[in-house]
Amino acid sequence: MKTSTFVPLLLVLGLSACRTTPPSNQVTQVATIDGLLAGVYDGEVSLAEIRKTGNFGLGTYQSLDGEMVLLDGTFYQIKGDGSVHRPPPEMLSPFAAVVDFQPTLYAELEEMDLAELKTRLDELVPNQNQFAAFSIHGNFASIRTRSVAAQKKPYPTLAEVVEIQSVFDLENVSGTLVGLRCPPFVKGLNVPGYHFHFITEEKDAGGHVLAFEMISGQLSADTVNEEFMVMLPKNTMHSDDVNLSHDRSKVLEVIEQ
Repeated sequence: MKTSTFVPLLLVLGLSACRTTPPSNQVTQVATIDGLLAGVYDGEVSLAEIRKTGNFGLGTYQSLDGEMVLLDGTFYQIKGDGSVHRPPPEMLSPFAAVVDFQPTLYAELEEMDLAELKTRLDELVPNQNQFAAFSIHGNFASIRTRSVAAQKKPYPTLAEVVEIQSVFDLENVSGTLVGLRCPPFVKGLNVPGYHFHFITEEKDAGGHVLAFEMISGQLSADTVNEEFMVMLPKNTMHSDDVNLSHDRSKVLEVIEQ
């Protein structure tokens, strides 16, 4: 098994003492979204290591092999063919963002689409300068998700990959939205604003969320306002082949939609 080597970058968003274990009020991230956009799909951090930092989150897997859902401490891999797997703990990830989910806000949600959900969440958790994690168990008249297949070297950019993405239209399903809202200042590190993945109640379908019509839902929310830790993979940081100087925000907006 490949040994994980990374350089930890700790951005302290509030007052905190030195700790030997990650605090509960922390977002822990593997690598950067700009690296992923540039085609850095080789992971250096295992799921076992990621799991030590949180029980809830999203991301992707080695070689961009599907969408990641981390829910209630269990990893799910929604692959490019739509199948759902339980990956082994030694699997690596090139990008992930996780929290130790401890919700402090709950709400019942009525019929709404994705845009309306974002508006409602902004009302419930108005401080845009904080990270926030959202678990929404809902009943959906329809939900559109996507995933991608594992890529081969030389890796294409993420924009090139999503041109041949697999799109899944699910109807009359129940399941959980796993969401993260990041502040504007994470530009280049993560996705500013909302990012949702989905998995059905039966754990047999899901993916990156593109659109939905929700009938009803139960929201649990956790604001994260203390620390943001980014694990910067050594191979990525030291590679001359990766140009991270470009502003990829416009490309990211297209890919997220």
